[in-house]
This record gives sequence, structure tokens and C-alpha cells, in this order.
Amino acid sequence: MKKALLAGLLLAMMLGASFWNIRHLDVFTDELEKLVLCSMEEAGNGDGQKARETLQTALERWNGSETYIQVFIRHSEADAVSDGFYDVFYALDNGDENVDAAYEKLLFHIRGIDSMEHITLKSVF
Repeated sequence: MKKALLAGLLLAMMLGASFWNIRHLDVFTDELEKLVLCSMEEAGNGDGQKARETLQTALERWNGSETYIQVFIRHSEADAVSDGFYDVFYALDNGDENVDAAYEKLLFHIRGIDSMEHITLKSVF
């Protein structure tokens, strides 16, 4: 009976940690998304310097969570987000007409991380 109780407790702790992780990731990716969208809007309004500063804030937030990212997010997805940030910086710095596409690519990867971590029947079975 003690083993079953211990196993149940362990399972409950693992489920709790999983739900905490999903909630943390939701908040984290929502914050990044808002900053990137704000930067995108600033770039669209012709304020490249402000757009760059806002994007830099998002990148600092991303890099500041490096330990969490390396543990909980697939490396290929983390690399794609990091590359996406630098693609946008490049587009902003060079007046690239495809800056909106670079922003959309970055947003796609950020949203992808968020959606992949949610528990669904497809991810369980």
C-alpha cells in the first residue's frame, strides 16, 4: 500500500511540474510575442531605432532564460528562434524590404514552441 501511495504521490508531483512548466512557457512566449509584435509595429511606423531597441529587449529576455531553454525546449526550436532574432536584426539594419517576413518567421517559431509543449491527445498517443 505504501508503494502505491508513493507512486501516486510521485505521479501527482510530475503532473504538477508539467503543468507549471506549461504555464511558465505560456507566460514566457506571450511576453516574447508581445515584444516582437511591438517591434514590428514600430518598424512599420518607420522607427527602426525604436524597433531595434524593443527587439533587443526581447532577445535579452530570451538569452536571460538560456538555462531554462536548454533544459525544456528542443534544441532545434531554440536555435530557430535565436536565428529568427538575428534575421530580423539583419533586415532592420540593412533596410531589407523583407523585414515583415523576418518578423513573421520569428513569431512562427515562438508560437511553435508554445503550441508544441501543450498536452494533447496527439502528443500523448
